[in-house]
Amino acid sequence: MHEHLRDFVLAQASPPVHFEGSLLELLAASEHTTLFAECLSRYPSLVALLNEPSADLTIFAPTNQALASHHAASPLDLDEATLRYHILPTALPLSRILAITLSSAPTLLEPAGLNGPLRLNIAVDAQGLSIDASARATAFDTFARNSVVHSINQLLAVPPPRSQVVAQLPAATFGQFTRAFATTGLDAELKRAGTGGTVFAPTDAAFAALGEGVSRFLFEDDQGSRFLKALLRYHVVPQHTVYSNAYYGPPSPPVEETPETKAADVKAHSEANAAVPKVEDPRKPTFPRGRRHWDVPTLLAGDDLSVDVFRYGTLIALQVNGIAEFPAENIFANDGVIHPITKLLVPPELRAYTNGNGDITVEELQKGLEKYV
Repeated sequence: MHEHLRDFVLAQASPPVHFEGSLLELLAASEHTTLFAECLSRYPSLVALLNEPSADLTIFAPTNQALASHHAASPLDLDEATLRYHILPTALPLSRILAITLSSAPTLLEPAGLNGPLRLNIAVDAQGLSIDASARATAFDTFARNSVVHSINQLLAVPPPRSQVVAQLPAATFGQFTRAFATTGLDAELKRAGTGGTVFAPTDAAFAALGEGVSRFLFEDDQGSRFLKALLRYHVVPQHTVYSNAYYGPPSPPVEETPETKAADVKAHSEANAAVPKVEDPRKPTFPRGRRHWDVPTLLAGDDLSVDVFRYGTLIALQVNGIAEFPAENIFANDGVIHPITKLLVPPELRAYTNGNGDITVEELQKGLEKYV
């Protein structure tokens, strides 16, 4: 982060306030967050969590005004999932947010369709600290024991399922991918493969780079739909959810330890699992600096993607098959993540037919993808 942005945000922050009491008591005592405290008090599991003396949490607390404007009829009518989406499992005061370059942070909400906690976006820009792009922090660093509260001016909305998120991508930029993702049934296929997943969403310009004839064949010809589905399956990663600063992997199959289990079987199991990328602790807000690499499977069976995340200082870049996307962008869903990309990912069999700019003929496309259709 540039120094002037850090100074701008710090200038908005009042001196830290330390409250002698629990998190829930703090929220109830503040004239700005009494409604949010009432919402939380309706759920015994959250009451117990927020009254725990050893709690180490961050709460992004919507102000009374934010709740009243969002739920004009009944501002207290919030479900537990929404409330958990406002709570992070570790304390992140403003100074730490500025220091560790967050692009996303885990919450206490763990949807059934995701292989880890749902994350939210935290960003610092010229206007200050934003949460999920729409909410703004209006007050920082009110502490209750080991936890911290930041007030925000809007209620955070839990992201919808992946299919809805893709459908809501800007049509002017992702119109072709949005239509193709819906018509090819890839979301249903991804769900059948397990929880979580990553989708790399090419822009319309990325498809156009194939050439007008190929684009017309893929999107307008009845025969082209099979090849389009094969091409897009190489952009969809099941069970591996790769964020710009976190990674959730598939569950490791357990080894049943019985008298009949042979040492050779255990060794083979261990060697097989050694190829599975290491899952970072989902409670950690971000990766350490440096490079993270994974080879992840796609729905195009047998063909993996090479994914790298680079984090140096305040910069985070994503690289897929050697193609860099900077800055890395997470689009969250409650069952995975979507990354916009500006170039198509080309399956191995098709690469032999592409030249430097990716322009190919329909015949070359068919030859390169025929084994997949």
